[in-house]
Amino acid sequence: MTDSDVIIVGGGVVGHTLALGLIANTTLSVTLVDAVDATKPDSSEATGPGFDTRIIALSRRTAESLTRLGINLDKTGATAIEHIQITDKGHAGFCELDADDYHLDAFGQVVSLARLGGLLRDALKDQQRFRY
Repeated sequence: MTDSDVIIVGGGVVGHTLALGLIANTTLSVTLVDAVDATKPDSSEATGPGFDTRIIALSRRTAESLTRLGINLDKTGATAIEHIQITDKGHAGFCELDADDYHLDAFGQVVSLARLGGLLRDALKDQQRFRY
């Protein structure tokens, strides 16, 4: 085994994003350790627990941070969150938020974890200071 400055245990969205952020913003070498072998050809649409078939909502800030790291969320088929309705079952009243009212294009994005995982892996695969 070779030396590494940082070892990240867990290769889901958080582990991959942390690795990408460290590579992009430091001179540290990074090794990511996970139960699923992300280097196998059949892992492009992730089968592991970190990149399963769930769909998640990313806040505007998170989506912007991923974009700054070179992740193009449009490639995930992301859908903009333009309207939010907040209710409480069994109680009167609700709250509605519309992105236009805040001069925003969206509050965030809804994305597939599997597709986001593929983009994160692709962004890391050719980095000299990164390894699985």
